[in-house]
Amino acid sequence: MATPRARSASSAITTAAVVLADEEGVDAVSMRKVAARMDHSPMALYPHVGNKDDLTELMYDVVLGELDLTGIPSGSWRDDLARLAREMRRIHHAHPWLGRFGHRPSLGPNALRFLEAGLACVDGLGLDVDGMLDLLSTALQFTRGFVGQELGEAEAQRRTGMDLPAPHRAVHHAAAGGGWAPLPAPAGRGGRGPPRPGRGVRTPPGDGAGRARGRDRPPGLILPAGVTPLDRTSTCGAPPGRRRCRRPGGLR
Repeated sequence: MATPRARSASSAITTAAVVLADEEGVDAVSMRKVAARMDHSPMALYPHVGNKDDLTELMYDVVLGELDLTGIPSGSWRDDLARLAREMRRIHHAHPWLGRFGHRPSLGPNALRFLEAGLACVDGLGLDVDGMLDLLSTALQFTRGFVGQELGEAEAQRRTGMDLPAPHRAVHHAAAGGGWAPLPAPAGRGGRGPPRPGRGVRTPPGDGAGRARGRDRPPGLILPAGVTPLDRTSTCGAPPGRRRCRRPGGLR
């Protein structure tokens, strides 16, 4: 059993590593950098944390300790799973590097606390343990994937300087049958404008160049050079109502 002094030292090391990951990213975490933040030598850390893998496991567990599980289970498994999902989303936004971990079983005290709370939410539904784990993990993995997309969009916005409403407006315009609307040039790219028609930007319906490239093309659809759309009644094996393309030389 670890002594109180050893546990205190391990906790201080883990806290310093979490702060470093929040500020500089998890790839910046190393025993040397953590030791420097604590005004210690790297060798002083190893008696308390065996290696970097052990350190990241401790980091993952200590962040799970930030989950607010008060009042779970409440008696409504749907409300409880929604609450767990919101809590997971919250801590992933607070610590964006967290999505890199949690892919293998963790036996830390906070991870076990979270698992027990999650199983308690779906207890009483008549499921065996495997079914309970499947239901819980489905909700949580969906949440992790959704948050990963949110964080990716935020990173893309930060990197390019383009606000998210701009591409969203282009998608809505295309979905309405108007083709791809031109996007503004991202900041820091020399003021280059949007791509020319035929190079990643859909031509709006009624455009002369669009009619020249393909008379029976659906509005907004761009085909590679030399590819012609087959008729809907084609016998090439495509299901009825589905359009396929044929390349020159018989290649499909």
